[in-house]
Amino acid sequence: MQYAEDVKFWVAVALTTFIKWLFTDEVAPEDETPIERRIRLRRALGGILAGFLAAYYGHEWIIGKIESLTEDDTVIVAIVLAITGEHIMRALMSISAETIRDFIVRKLGGK
Repeated sequence: MQYAEDVKFWVAVALTTFIKWLFTDEVAPEDETPIERRIRLRRALGGILAGFLAAYYGHEWIIGKIESLTEDDTVIVAIVLAITGEHIMRALMSISAETIRDFIVRKLGGK
């Protein structure tokens, strides 16, 4: 990416994650303890970080895999990944070791 495209990319990702954060429907209960508040804050920051990471590391891969997308679609792909990044990361983290092993064995042609 060139500098102007890089700025446009990061502004789009930052605004998208900010808007996503604004529209989260998780409301802090009135009797929330300090520990619960820290957990809620960490979960929110984790979601934002996951969105940034998915947008940064995933946009080029997706553009390379989907033939109808071009470099001009970088910002749109990054926005979609910023919105869905938290869910993608949660899904990846929930995969069991056995599932990963079975996938690798199938890809390598083993049994």
